[in-house]
Amino acid sequence: DAGAVAALVFNIAGDPIVMTGVSGLSDIPALMIGQADGELLRDDKRWKYGVPPAGNANFAWVQHIVFHLAPNGVAGFVLANGSMSSNQSGEGDIRQAIVEADLVDCMVALPGQLFYSTQIPVCLWFLARDRRNNRFRDRRGQTLFIDARKLGHLIDRVHRELTDADVKRLADTYHAWRGTIDEEYEDEKGFCAAVTLDEIEKHDFALTPGRYVGVDPVPDLRAAKRQPYFPDGDGHPNAFGHEIIAEKVFEFIKANPNLRIVSH
Repeated sequence: DAGAVAALVFNIAGDPIVMTGVSGLSDIPALMIGQADGELLRDDKRWKYGVPPAGNANFAWVQHIVFHLAPNGVAGFVLANGSMSSNQSGEGDIRQAIVEADLVDCMVALPGQLFYSTQIPVCLWFLARDRRNNRFRDRRGQTLFIDARKLGHLIDRVHRELTDADVKRLADTYHAWRGTIDEEYEDEKGFCAAVTLDEIEKHDFALTPGRYVGVDPVPDLRAAKRQPYFPDGDGHPNAFGHEIIAEKVFEFIKANPNLRIVSH
């Protein structure tokens, strides 16, 4: 939920600027950039990395935050997933300029259904003005990507919640990479990867974590079948429960070629 996302931002960045472009908060850059067909702020000094389009405030937000960031400041904020890869109306050029300025410390892709006000999936941006400062490890030329889309659990049909353990795993991953805890960081296939700016350039400056972390190993379904479906006796399926169900469904469909599947 929104509270867990806010807790995650603070756990990762410490005491950052926190803003969101997807909640009910007053979206001042969006309101201003949209006035008079977006012409009022064309020459605003905040647009160091490019003038944001009138129809989308994502990079008005990002540059507004960068402009107000202290020399050693860190910012964490929530944006819609489109901010990571959109190339419309010059957004790709602005994102490229921000990446080339070496401001992007960490990107986190979150699962969908975390908010009550919107179902759209969102991501977390973490920016740092000075990534060589003495407080942390020198991280210049690198960005950490975390794909957290598989974390959390559904609390009802339409809402997902991150657990305390999920928040801790995400925060610990970032702090291990940044060098703020006594734990060695390692890339984890399908979850996290530390990537150079050269590699990001090869992906046309897209910041979608899934492009960089790879795919986690496929579970051995034959081994899973040998495990009881409810191993703890409390009605909690084991890690392979969904894969077993999916395999049985596909077997049933294969055995019934005339089956007609109707979606609703």
